[in-house]
Amino acid sequence: LEGSVLDPTNAPLPGASLRACHVDTGVEQQVQSDRNGFYRFSALPAGRYELHAALTGFSPHRRTEVNISAGSTETIHLSL
Repeated sequence: LEGSVLDPTNAPLPGASLRACHVDTGVEQQVQSDRNGFYRFSALPAGRYELHAALTGFSPHRRTEVNISAGSTETIHLSL
């Protein structure tokens, strides 16, 4: 699972906190966006996830029903 975190003008947001929560197991992984607003969760087990993104000064974002298949890469760009 990877993508970028952007502000309303499509500028990258470095330092955003992202959390992927496996819906069925409750297991979570956390990462932060880099200086270009890019984020990547490595080796997530297949399944359904909720993706949460937050950064001080911006409204948080939540994306539900993110489906990860084995051996695939899902790209999701988020706007805060």
